[in-house]
Amino acid sequence: MSADNIRRKPGRPRAIPEAVIPRLLHLYNEGLGYRVVARGLGKQGVYADWSTVRRIVNSRRTVDNKKMTCKPFLTLFCHWVSQMMRRETMDNSNIVSKSKKNKFLVGDSD
Repeated sequence: MSADNIRRKPGRPRAIPEAVIPRLLHLYNEGLGYRVVARGLGKQGVYADWSTVRRIVNSRRTVDNKKMTCKPFLTLFCHWVSQMMRRETMDNSNIVSKSKKNKFLVGDSD
C-alpha cells in the first residue's frame, strides 16, 4: 500500500484513540472522576483534557453504566416530606376545629 491510497478523514484527529476508550470507561466506572481518568490516560501517553473524558463518557453512557445520582432520591424524599407536612397541618386544623365544635356542642362555658 502506498501513501496515495490511504485517505484521512476530514476534520481534526481524535484526542483519544478508539482503542483507549474501553480503558477510559473502565476507569470511570470504577468510581474515578474525569480529572483522575485524564491524568491516568496521560501516564499512558494519551494526553487529553478532563472535558474530553467527560464528553466521551457522556456520549457512551447507557442505562447500565450510568452513575447513580442522589437527585431522584432527593426529589422523592422532598415530595414525601411535603406531603407529610401537609397532612400533619390538615390533621392539626381538623383537631382544632373538632374540639371547638365539641366545646360548643357540649355546652362548656368559659
